Amino acid sequence: MDKEQALWRETEPKTQPNAAAEAFAGLAASVTGMEDRMNRRMEVLTRAVEHVAIEKQCIEIPDYSPTLANMHGVLADMTRRMKAVEDAPALRMTPDTLGERMQAAATRARQEDRTTLLEARQKHVDAAEDLRELHGRVATIHDQHRRLLWAAGGGLLAGCLLWSFLPGVLARVLPASWHLPEHLAARSVDAPTLWDGGTQ
Repeated sequence: MDKEQALWRETEPKTQPNAAAEAFAGLAASVTGMEDRMNRRMEVLTRAVEHVAIEKQCIEIPDYSPTLANMHGVLADMTRRMKAVEDAPALRMTPDTLGERMQAAATRARQEDRTTLLEARQKHVDAAEDLRELHGRVATIHDQHRRLLWAAGGGLLAGCLLWSFLPGVLARVLPASWHLPEHLAARSVDAPTLWDGGTQ
């Protein structure tokens, strides 16, 4: 019997500490550590939130109105310029319309050139007519000068011929009591009296 009891005692499980209690104790210790960590974190978060609230009160938000107004002005100017670019006739041009416009411009240029050439030709014709008329006038004036010289020469010659015999004719035609031939003779020889002139 003693052997059986001894065997029984040997086979009897040894009393082990309570595993559940140990697990709960470990869990309680873990939870306590977690609670401490959570409390510290909550304190840090509380301080951070309080600090943020204080900083928000201390933050001075600048007035962005002038900057926004400037940006609005720049955007309005850019919009106006873009509108002008969009409305530009060059953007609406296609190769066909560009060709038509070039053709129209060339036609206008040719028409203007044709008008200019016609005007120049007319001026040239007018200038040629003026030159012909001027040449005719010069020839007429030259001819008139030549005729005038001939007339003056002929008149001088006629006057000389007439003067050569006219005084003698007049002296004979006039009455003898006038003694014109004697006066002429005295004058011709520079005589002081008619008798001296007649004698000489």
